[in-house]
Amino acid sequence: MTRRRRLLSIAAITLGTTLLLRSLWPVLWQSEPSMSIAPAAPLAVSPEPTGTPTSQAWHGAAWRGADPLVQSLRRASDLRGALESARRQLAPDSPILHSLTEETRVACSIVRRPDASARRVEGDPNRRVWIDQLLRRCAGLLDTDLAPPMPSVQALDQWNRELPLMAALRISLQAGDDLAWWHIANSADPPLIAESLRFLLDQQRLPLSEIFPGLAAPARADVEAALIYAADWIGCARSDSCAADGLWTLYTCAQFGCPTGSDLPRAYYRILPAHQYEVARRLVLWATRR
Repeated sequence: MTRRRRLLSIAAITLGTTLLLRSLWPVLWQSEPSMSIAPAAPLAVSPEPTGTPTSQAWHGAAWRGADPLVQSLRRASDLRGALESARRQLAPDSPILHSLTEETRVACSIVRRPDASARRVEGDPNRRVWIDQLLRRCAGLLDTDLAPPMPSVQALDQWNRELPLMAALRISLQAGDDLAWWHIANSADPPLIAESLRFLLDQQRLPLSEIFPGLAAPARADVEAALIYAADWIGCARSDSCAADGLWTLYTCAQFGCPTGSDLPRAYYRILPAHQYEVARRLVLWATRR
């Protein structure tokens, strides 16, 4: 089963454009010198986490104002009912509604429409308990809920307006920078968080010396590899849904297997390369303490 990338189908179209633009667009912040950090110490990997990142020590006030609708869906025992509630309360072109719909679709497709690799290991006891929980939560979903969404023109336009790179191209560099910082400090939508981190990284505006204080900065490729996981982790922390009953945890552990009671940090600790996990963890700590 391929590595998780819960980007929206909206993003699948739009981000293709932004990736092309990024490849053609020179470094926007030409006046900024390249960031260099004295390698005071190598990046050490933290011990296996024993608590959830929803504790006060992990992210302080960052998640306390999280939208209760987002939290309720990501922890819902009835995903169909929670999704219908979200559709009634959110605008149909809302990026967060499309994110929640896609999260539900991708997570439930593991158990409702498993691929061959999933079937081969479905007897794994470290996966079975998580698969059973997902089956119960996904039981009411219709086949149409599992189909990739077809975003409207209005939805695509709304998504474009949320992308820092598009704001930089359409309005100004400052607009893109401001939007990226806002998403990193406030958003619970992983695709937007990931794109914001990537935008700042591309423009050499991601403060690596602040994220990795006193340590050798990781290579750009290592930060890139950790962005999606960090964004998912930030999104679930902001909606208080990283624990064992959170949709991300169920999704990850149904694929790869986890001890009973694991939360998302422990799941990532088990499945990610040690260095990649540590980069993701430090990105999460930095973003959620802002």
